[in-house]
Amino acid sequence: MPGWLPTHLTRAQLEERRLAALDWLQQGTHSYAQIAEHFGVSVHTVNSWKTRLKRNGTLQATVAPAPPSRLTPDQQAQLRTLLRYQKLTSTEKYAGSCRTGPASSAFRIRMIWA
Repeated sequence: MPGWLPTHLTRAQLEERRLAALDWLQQGTHSYAQIAEHFGVSVHTVNSWKTRLKRNGTLQATVAPAPPSRLTPDQQAQLRTLLRYQKLTSTEKYAGSCRTGPASSAFRIRMIWA
């Protein structure tokens, strides 16, 4: 049984654990339950690692692609313009920048996509 484990592991720590388990998975001398107990994961996780190893040939982290933008190129350009404008006018006092109505950036953004 593993000793103390943090409640949250960083991506680097998760990858380090997967790569440490790689030898055990490739040797085939340990059961999934033994590997799971040693590395502090579930048997399902070990099975996922084994499947990933067969499919990808490695347990190294992969980068998930970003979802496609829901904005059209024109909307993206308008948003960049508005954000630049807001950055230029952000020297106003906080109370002055909380306006709602036709002059506010939030109102203009809503009007663009309405």
